[in-house]
Amino acid sequence: MNNDLVILELDKVRSLRFRTKAIKQIEKLFGCKLSKALEKMSDLDIDTAIKICHIGLTWEDAELTLNQLEDLIDDHITVGELLSKISEALELAFGGIKNGQTMATVDQ
Repeated sequence: MNNDLVILELDKVRSLRFRTKAIKQIEKLFGCKLSKALEKMSDLDIDTAIKICHIGLTWEDAELTLNQLEDLIDDHITVGELLSKISEALELAFGGIKNGQTMATVDQ
């Protein structure tokens, strides 16, 4: 199933995706359930955005480090593009559920 992939053109074409393992890592990063984590994502700092992106990319490249990802972002896309791609991938992960909508069914 490739309809949950968001393409990031960095040093090469990379696929950003959030599935169960990634979602669990995001919950751990924020220290709360997914619905609360998604609320907190509306006001991300750049460090957290890079960590979320890293979580969404490592399914495809487990060797990718945060430091390498920072360099790739600096060299290939803007911070605005990064945030947009993260948002798009999260929306795909939840079948179009967007921040601000009821997330009760996501935590069940």
